Amino acid sequence: MVDDTENTPPSDTFTISEIQTQTNLISNGAIDLPAFIKAQKSAPYCSKIMAAKPLKKGFVSIKKTLCFQKGKKCRPVLPRIMLPLIINAKHNTTYGMHHSKNRIQRDITSCFYVPGQVLEETLNSIIGTCLTCQQNSS
Repeated sequence: MVDDTENTPPSDTFTISEIQTQTNLISNGAIDLPAFIKAQKSAPYCSKIMAAKPLKKGFVSIKKTLCFQKGKKCRPVLPRIMLPLIINAKHNTTYGMHHSKNRIQRDITSCFYVPGQVLEETLNSIIGTCLTCQQNSS
C-alpha cells in the first residue's frame, strides 16, 4: 500500500474532490446553492470563520451561507475553489471579448466578498497566461 500523505498536490492543482465540487457548483449555467454551501464549508478560510462563535465582525450566516455585510450591502463569501470558474466566465465571454483585470475585479467584488489578495493573485495568474491578452498587449 502506498502512502499518499507526503504527495500533496501543489497549490496550483486541484484534487479529484475539488474538481467534483467545481462540477457540482454549476448546473445549467447557474450556481447551485447546496453545492455553494458545501464549497464554503470545504474552504479553509470560510470554515475557519464559520467555526468562530460569534462570527467575526462583518460576517453573517444567511440560510447556512457565509456572507460579509458592510452597511446595507451583504455579499456571499466566495470560496477560493470557485474563483477560477467565475474569473474565466467573466474573462472569456461568449462574444470573444477579454475583459480587463480591473473590470473583472469590479464585477466580482460587486457580487461576492473575496478575502485579501486572493482575487488579485488569481486574476494575475489567469490573465497572465491568457494568450489572447498577451498578444493584444504587445
